[in-house]
Amino acid sequence: MSGVTAESWIMGSLPHARPLEHADETKLMYHTDAMVITVYPSNEHERASVETEIASSQAHTSIVPTLMMLSASDGLIVVYPKVAGFPLSNPDALEAFLTISLAVRAKLVGDIVDAYAAVVELGFILVDAYLGNILVDFENVKVWCFDWDLSRRGDGFKLEAERNYGSNRLMAPEEFVQGAWLDQRTNVFNIGKLISILLPDGVEDVDDVIDHATQVEQDDRYLTVQQLADHYRVAAGLPPAHGVIFVEDED
Repeated sequence: MSGVTAESWIMGSLPHARPLEHADETKLMYHTDAMVITVYPSNEHERASVETEIASSQAHTSIVPTLMMLSASDGLIVVYPKVAGFPLSNPDALEAFLTISLAVRAKLVGDIVDAYAAVVELGFILVDAYLGNILVDFENVKVWCFDWDLSRRGDGFKLEAERNYGSNRLMAPEEFVQGAWLDQRTNVFNIGKLISILLPDGVEDVDDVIDHATQVEQDDRYLTVQQLADHYRVAAGLPPAHGVIFVEDED
């Protein structure tokens, strides 16, 4: 599409597309009845690359996939299916989610945790994974996870800013310390806090997992997101996500 801008392509190919309100001013978003379209400007190449690698990976069935990606003269167009669901950052949606039976909720939380573990296994550290990036489809009893572009490649990274991106109630202590090293143990804390919000039922084994995941000191937490996911599944009484789960006590 040499010489064709993203907006021109969208208006020509998807004339019914409408602007979609969102908080991130660095990218443009549109939607139709069946699709969501994100436009990453040329100067956001790395974010676009991270997003498309994760979303198109098919690493987990709860990750919203891509339908197509097109290069325009001024950036990258990414098209997704418009999945059903309400963001858990919406208080009404969260309240409704908490009325779902414990067994079903525990399974849905397991799907979220497994999706995050799958992304980390691809070679990323999650950034800004929060309730607004999770949709709940109440009719079909399914969760969807999306919006990965702030995630960072590699085993970890040094926080250059005064604080990391994210929701305060899910963030680890080190995410507020400029110069801190953020890695999988940081994500373990984030996900542990997420579990505590979505499963506030006082299930002892699950609470023990949450406590271990959300220790103040990084070295006192589970070492990897997959380790947290495995312990969570055992504590919640869920079957293994992939084969046999080996849960070992840490030294």
